[in-house]
Formats: sequence, C-alpha cells, structure tokens
Amino acid sequence: MNKTILLVFLLIIVSLFLSGCASCPTCQECEECQETACPDIWDRPLVDIMVYNYGENIDNSNEILYDYWVYNYGNVEAKDIEVRCKIVDEVNNVVHSASDSYGNLASKSAQFDEFTAPNTNSYRTLPYNTLVTAVCYVESCSNCEILQKRIPDLAEVYNL
Repeated sequence: MNKTILLVFLLIIVSLFLSGCASCPTCQECEECQETACPDIWDRPLVDIMVYNYGENIDNSNEILYDYWVYNYGNVEAKDIEVRCKIVDEVNNVVHSASDSYGNLASKSAQFDEFTAPNTNSYRTLPYNTLVTAVCYVESCSNCEILQKRIPDLAEVYNL
C-alpha cells in the first residue's frame, strides 16, 4: 500500500513539473533568448529512481541487496548514471550507505536493477524497535538532469 501511495505521489509531482514548462515565457526577439528562457525539457535526459526493495542477502549475511527502478523521461539516452542508496532510521540518520555505477539508460524508458553492497552491520546495532527504510536516488549523471534536484522539497530530503 505504501509503495502505491509513493508511486502515485511521484507521478503527480512529475506531471506537475512537466506541465510547468508549457507556461514558461517565450521571447520573440531572438532565438538565443527563447532557448535560455524555456529550453525544451525533452531535449535532454531527465532521470529518477524509485527503490523497490532492500534487505540482507539470505545466502550471504555480509551483503545487502538493493532493488530499484530507474526512469528516463527525456528523448536522449542518459549516460554514466551513478545511484546512491541509504538505509535511514526513524529520525533520518544514515545507518548504511552504498553507491552503484548503473551505466546508461535509453531515452523514454525504465529499467529494474539490483546491486549488492557490503553489509557493515551498522543497522543491526540499532535498538530492536527502530524502524529503518531504504532511500535511493541518482547521485550523478554525465549528461542528464536529476528530477530530485529540480524539486526543492525532494532535494532537501535527499540532501542534494
């Protein structure tokens, strides 16, 4: 149920974000001014990540597995995507962090991926009733725009 609510929330945010460009001002005097005033958002990759699942590898307790979806909403292939996943506690303290070199993603596409990170056991030392969750986001990309950085509230949550 929580995953469905999160998915609906992100889709609403993306829709609002994308509809905002249609109302941005245009400049009739010069083409250069128009390009800087309202560049076409689809002319470059716009990437986003949604964590699907995470947990300790049952076959090897020294590993944590992160499953996520990566999305590219743009008309151009996204290159050199770096993903960061963190396990955070109830008060947003990071108890584990790992990164993955995802690679490239074709235009207008989504792909499921998983990566394995060393288990530092740091989250195991938390008190028994402590709730933890995983947060994944695009840390960097050589030619794309990262959706979380365009939305101030999300940038604050992800510390971008």
